[in-house]
Amino acid sequence: MRRGDRRLIRLLNGIAIALTLSWTIDCNLIGLPLAVLQAQEKSGVSVPPNKALLRVLLPKDAQLEIGGEKTQSTGEERLFLTPELEPGKTYFYVLKLINPNGFRQVRMRAVEFQAGQEVVVDLRPGKDTASSEIIFVPTSEEVVLKMLEVAKVTKDDIVYDLGCGDGRIVVLAAKKFGARGVGVDIDPDRVKEANEKVRKEGVEKLVEIRLGDALNVPDISRATVVTLYMLPEFNRKVRPILERELKPGARVVSHDFEVPDWKPDSVITVSEQGGFRDHVIYLYTIRPRGKSD
Repeated sequence: MRRGDRRLIRLLNGIAIALTLSWTIDCNLIGLPLAVLQAQEKSGVSVPPNKALLRVLLPKDAQLEIGGEKTQSTGEERLFLTPELEPGKTYFYVLKLINPNGFRQVRMRAVEFQAGQEVVVDLRPGKDTASSEIIFVPTSEEVVLKMLEVAKVTKDDIVYDLGCGDGRIVVLAAKKFGARGVGVDIDPDRVKEANEKVRKEGVEKLVEIRLGDALNVPDISRATVVTLYMLPEFNRKVRPILERELKPGARVVSHDFEVPDWKPDSVITVSEQGGFRDHVIYLYTIRPRGKSD
């Protein structure tokens, strides 16, 4: 075992979340360090009944983070063995892959597992994933404001920002319009930033920030407005979820990327003062089931 991996075992505290399997997900932070298996242990590994084995497939030169901590193992297949788990309880880790391509393209997964399971996590380019391939690019306040204005947000709205980053959309919705907001992001670093912004701006009573997969939001049906700044891969996957869960009349606002197979109510171009490019905002309205344009 590499020295860096031994250090990882000491440092990985609070990187897993225990989930209760109910309609309302109860997230409790626990310390769950990982044991990293050596290369010679990879063949013929059997999973103990009280642990789980994560087999991660990725480009051999890619950097892998788990719960915000960098791992030191290399290669196209990396194995991680959990400590003892409580039988019947579901846990998940947040994994982040950073491709070695110079512009920090990131692929992230929230990986669920139980005791006795082996879970294969395929983070290789071109492979389908549970969430999305992302590049965190903050949206300017000018564009955020226009997104909220296009959606006609008021104090009666509940705004869900899927992939909320540092929380600026739900914070501005609360400060300027008095709306309630829920931000969801899979990246622990972004969630920490967003919670700091919520406290700094004094909107704790209106805004909630969650760590989790934006494709698995159990109460998304509460949303009257959903905001997106995600790549087409994500928008394609979230579309049927929004069609199924959102009530007629709910608005969906997407920055730069269309929602496939939806016809927008309006398309607005925003030219930022001093910006290097134009931004496109797409507005959609959820129709009653069985009705389409």
